[in-house]
Amino acid sequence: MFRSLFLASLILLPTEAWATARHGYLGIFGGALVVDGLETEKAVPLIVTLGHRFNSRVALQLEYSEAKPFRTRITEEGKEDIPCEAEYSSTGAYLVLVQPAGNWIDVNLKLGYIDVDYNFTDSSVANAQKERFNSQSESYGGGVTIKLSRRLVLTTEYTQLKDDAYHLSAGVELSL
Repeated sequence: MFRSLFLASLILLPTEAWATARHGYLGIFGGALVVDGLETEKAVPLIVTLGHRFNSRVALQLEYSEAKPFRTRITEEGKEDIPCEAEYSSTGAYLVLVQPAGNWIDVNLKLGYIDVDYNFTDSSVANAQKERFNSQSESYGGGVTIKLSRRLVLTTEYTQLKDDAYHLSAGVELSL
């Protein structure tokens, strides 16, 4: 389904969209991490993106995120909560489709692949529980970009990491 939507969007793009300038960009975001079964209120990921816009409508973006070690509780139905310390990191690659919504605002959709890694430092966390949170899977998201100048934009994004985990983030992107 994602492939058909992607191909249809490329066909439906106006031809003048392919004529605009190419450029690279670097983004720095702060955000919130939400995961079912894991308390993440104290997890504050820093997200760094590096991308290249091929034209005004299509970009390729690499993403890395990491949260400093945080105290959490693993919750599982019918079992006692397990308090522990955790570290979080993820790496991803996305195809980003951009739809202008005026002179100063763009709406972004992204589809890609992500590798999510949690490291639990407490020995009472079983391997099965560790594997429940770690994943390598498709990822998708969307956001809104507000252009402050030709080189600087503010961006807010939602990124679905897997069925039960997502990022909410806001930050700046600078054209390179």
